[in-house]
Amino acid sequence: MAQKPLHSIRGFLLDLDGTVYLDGEIIPGADLFCQTVREQGKQILFLTNNGAHSPEHCLNALHRVGIAAERDELFTCTEAAIIGLRRHGCRSIYPLATAQVQGMLAAAGFELTEHQPDYVLVAFDTDFTFRRLSTACRLVSSGARLAATNPDLVHPTPEGPVPHTGAILAAVTAATGKSPDFVFGKPDRTMLDLAIERLKLPESELAVVGDQLITDIALAVGTELTSILVMTGSTQAAEAGRSPYPIHYQFASIADMIPLLTRHSTKEV
Repeated sequence: MAQKPLHSIRGFLLDLDGTVYLDGEIIPGADLFCQTVREQGKQILFLTNNGAHSPEHCLNALHRVGIAAERDELFTCTEAAIIGLRRHGCRSIYPLATAQVQGMLAAAGFELTEHQPDYVLVAFDTDFTFRRLSTACRLVSSGARLAATNPDLVHPTPEGPVPHTGAILAAVTAATGKSPDFVFGKPDRTMLDLAIERLKLPESELAVVGDQLITDIALAVGTELTSILVMTGSTQAAEAGRSPYPIHYQFASIADMIPLLTRHSTKEV
């Protein structure tokens, strides 16, 4: 797909961790980017693979760094997993997940149990323990299906990347020999379909902005999305140069996109 000028994009799918903020601190210029997009009458949907927190937590995190956002401007990978598991007839789950995510699953009507669950669901379990891993592996080996909220291997922090959902999922897969039946979150199509439904815009007028190749940039593969990589999170320059996924734009930071949002910019390459 030919590179589209950024001023022609009408909707931005923005990652959070490593793109808009990092460990609770705003990425400089992210607030001005959001303000500029909205002043131009364009739309934003925050699309996050943070499988540790509830949507309310993520909204509060945005508000704390000075970015206004409404509930319908945010969609999380756990919400995508809930939609997907319902579609596949799931009624009971053993979750490798934080208390916030377990609360979301219970509120959605799933039974949370260690006794013959339909699925073991792996999320970004920051309370992860060996006992919980052992229970999950036993259940999968006994016939429970395996799913994950998202595939991310690492989560960006100021001190460097830490293990994410995909790393925990890899442990379960290695111990059981079972591959996951479903991995939700970016780049799963459910995330993009919901974004299109929410924003009422075609793929060709949307751009995905994020710091991870296997999730944010991969979301654009096989679509008409514009993919934009920012270097404020997990991806290093050498990795970007070897990306198996097309990167339409690459910026040091989301702030560097601001001059290109206007039609009269001469800096697009």
